[in-house]
Amino acid sequence: MLYIKILGMLLVVTASYGIGKTIGVYQNRRVEDIYELLIFVRMANGHLAYSASEITEIIREGSDKAGGRIGDWLAGLALQFRTEEYASSFEQIWTGSIGSLMEYSYLTDAQIGAVKELGKWLCYMDIDMQIRNLKLWEQNMQTEYEEQKDRAHRINKVSRSLGLLGGIFLIILIG
Repeated sequence: MLYIKILGMLLVVTASYGIGKTIGVYQNRRVEDIYELLIFVRMANGHLAYSASEITEIIREGSDKAGGRIGDWLAGLALQFRTEEYASSFEQIWTGSIGSLMEYSYLTDAQIGAVKELGKWLCYMDIDMQIRNLKLWEQNMQTEYEEQKDRAHRINKVSRSLGLLGGIFLIILIG
């Protein structure tokens, strides 16, 4: 009987710690998604500045460079551009794909809104304005990345500790 109690206590502590660890992983994935967005924007900025590539080609290439969940979203977006051709505007296709980005990424609603706004003005300006706006967007997202990275580090520590302490507290209550 004592072995079962000890095993139960270990399982409670392990489960509580695991919940805390899961919260930390969620935060880390958000940071990864922001970083992937930054990779795409930097690449798009370079292509617009030096090769004047079409935005659909930039998105296709960006899906390879960004990788991860953002790369998958960009690949789906590039596929939509190829299949829909001129049936819809760039903005309609971009904003239509935001639903899948919301579903599969770990970005916050504010970050999703920033990505949606990026698509709204990306093709409606001349190259110089697009480059300037991309640089501004990149600076804002870089700031967000640094904040989220710091926040994720703090949340990882706190969530693991609280998970462990919560498990110990439950053992005391149960035992």
